[in-house]
Amino acid sequence: MKIKLGNPPKDFKRKITIELLDGTKGDVEFTFKYRTRSEYADLMDATLNAEKDAPVKKEETAKEAFERIGEGTVSFIKEIATGWDLEEEFNDENIKTLIDTYPAVTVAASESYRLAILEGVRKN
Repeated sequence: MKIKLGNPPKDFKRKITIELLDGTKGDVEFTFKYRTRSEYADLMDATLNAEKDAPVKKEETAKEAFERIGEGTVSFIKEIATGWDLEEEFNDENIKTLIDTYPAVTVAASESYRLAILEGVRKN
């Protein structure tokens, strides 16, 4: 198939596999938003600026820190993805539950997305 400029995909799917605490593997397939490399750079700049400007209380508890970080992570997942193949609906509450229960998913999803956008190849 020939490449046709000016006709980018709306989205694409990637399966994220992580090792679970019991040593088995679990996976979730995300539907990611397509971005050009330039658009990805803009997203990363905005994400880093948002983190830099996030208010941190001087006497923040660990729970408060995790909740603040979790809110940012939910926002980031929603910026890069539009859905998943889990039985549960793709929404803020379920994203929060996923990243709270399986924190490795956040790093794996972010890295898979980065590789797809910047390198354009599927890495397993």
